[in-house]
Amino acid sequence: MSVVQCTAAALEREREHQLSDPLTFFSCTALMNAGRLLLDAWQAHRAAFEQLMTTHHMLEVDLAMNEECLDHSGTLWKEKHHILQELRDARVEHCNATRLQETLMPALRSGDEPFILTLSQAMGMQEVPTLQGLRRTVREKHLILTTVILKLTGKIQFHFPEVILYVGQGLPTDLGVLWRPAQMLESFDSKELVSSHANHKVWRVRIGDTHYAIKEFAIGQPRHLQMCLKEATVIYRHRHPNIVQVKAIFQGSGSE
Repeated sequence: MSVVQCTAAALEREREHQLSDPLTFFSCTALMNAGRLLLDAWQAHRAAFEQLMTTHHMLEVDLAMNEECLDHSGTLWKEKHHILQELRDARVEHCNATRLQETLMPALRSGDEPFILTLSQAMGMQEVPTLQGLRRTVREKHLILTTVILKLTGKIQFHFPEVILYVGQGLPTDLGVLWRPAQMLESFDSKELVSSHANHKVWRVRIGDTHYAIKEFAIGQPRHLQMCLKEATVIYRHRHPNIVQVKAIFQGSGSE
């Protein structure tokens, strides 16, 4: 038998062996395929476990937050209740300071010192007040009131949306931090109406050495209020060093 014939016979026997027992010759391929199947199953198991852990963690956070918000027992509810009491007290103090200013302002402007002394004593004041002092007191009480109101925004407002009624009823969420319900033109040290052809009045006001511009919207119809809030929201959302910033929003009494 020639070499070629022997080689052909050997190849034929090898081929028959491959067909009868392929794992003998391709065991690595089989093991790799099995390994891939096991790896896919393990990865699917791991993904399911991670999803389960994520869901479990979210439920734990939700349960903990719900416990904080429970009436009379939750820490967050107690915090809200405490701040609301602070708000009531701050509003009373600011209201008293504002009433005192409004009562004494005409007398102080008249310059009638005996009448001013009598009136201030009748109101329980130890010293004769000044207009600047009364304004400063109103601003201090207003700052305290504003600070307390800001405590209601953020996490407390997120979990207790009803507190927006204390921050500013009907305000867009973005403007809640700007709402100053107790602010008024008379609380500034000075005010001056700026001559302008605009549809709205513009005031130049001062507190100490700091000056501000106040744009006054006459709210006669709902669309006027909507226009005011829309303009303020656009400016506030697009805050930039080169754009005039909105510092506060407040509502006057209509007599100023």
